[in-house]
Amino acid sequence: MSNQLDIEVRRLCFNYSRNIEALKDVDLNVEEGEFVTIVGPSGCGKSTLLFLISGLYKPTKGEIYIKSKLVNGVHNDVGFIFQEYNRVLLPWRTVMKNITLGLELKGIDKKEAEKIGRKVLELVGLKGFENFLPAQLSGGMKQRVQIARILALNPPILLMDEPFGALDAQTKENLQDEFSRIWEKHRKTVLFVTHDVEEAVYLGDYVAVMSHRPGTIVDIVEVDIPRPRTWDVKSEPRFVELRRQVASKIRVVARVG
Repeated sequence: MSNQLDIEVRRLCFNYSRNIEALKDVDLNVEEGEFVTIVGPSGCGKSTLLFLISGLYKPTKGEIYIKSKLVNGVHNDVGFIFQEYNRVLLPWRTVMKNITLGLELKGIDKKEAEKIGRKVLELVGLKGFENFLPAQLSGGMKQRVQIARILALNPPILLMDEPFGALDAQTKENLQDEFSRIWEKHRKTVLFVTHDVEEAVYLGDYVAVMSHRPGTIVDIVEVDIPRPRTWDVKSEPRFVELRRQVASKIRVVARVG
């Protein structure tokens, strides 16, 4: 790793109202090129943390820095991938036109945008589906389109909010492997929220464990399993131990809540 911090969260607090404290004193550092997964009890503020880092929400207290610059609104270095792909794909635009939407909004020439679009289509395994509409695609393919749209913009930092959570088990496993392959190639900085402990350990360099609401980070577990990883690793003793360790920490903080 470069030891350059891409994301710095300092004593972050966020209240939905005077009576609802969502996050309290969250500290988190993510270095350039790291893949950090976040787990915790339901309702602990995992997704809220991503919205704050992205600049879509404003902290009640505390500070967030992206590449050493204070976050004060949406940051161009950050791409956000949502769980609910149907809300972000435009049903009247083809796969290619959905992927190039962000490039068009940035004023990129149409031919150049389509050139970039074709590259990321192939990267996410959708070559040949350029002219399909979202309604003609499976859930997994729609999520690939959303990922491709963000990759086309080439942000150095990706925030991913349970991106595979709404998919069936087999599609979810396939996309985990697909995205892991893409990450190995480009090594973007990733902050990935999930409720799936196995997914968190399989994908992450580190797993950040959050407490019950008001959420804070109570532990960070290093995943000392070599990359690239294949599904065979899930039966290995070290993987089983790390999965047990993370799951145990979640149970403890859930009981405390």
